[in-house]
Amino acid sequence: MLRTFLGSLFPSVSPSAQLVRYRGTAAGWQPIGQSRTIRDAKRLQHYLARISPEATLKLIPANA
Repeated sequence: MLRTFLGSLFPSVSPSAQLVRYRGTAAGWQPIGQSRTIRDAKRLQHYLARISPEATLKLIPANA
């Protein structure tokens, strides 16, 4: 019931993620682009892993 109520308040809100890349101890984790849907973020992660296989990539929730 609560989920239905909240869904009616925020109908277009979908989970989003941010793709980040580790750039070493001095720079840490750096965002790549902007937050996007989880599906699009995973797609971008896949493409970047193919282009630069040595990169350390991860997805984080956009709210984090």
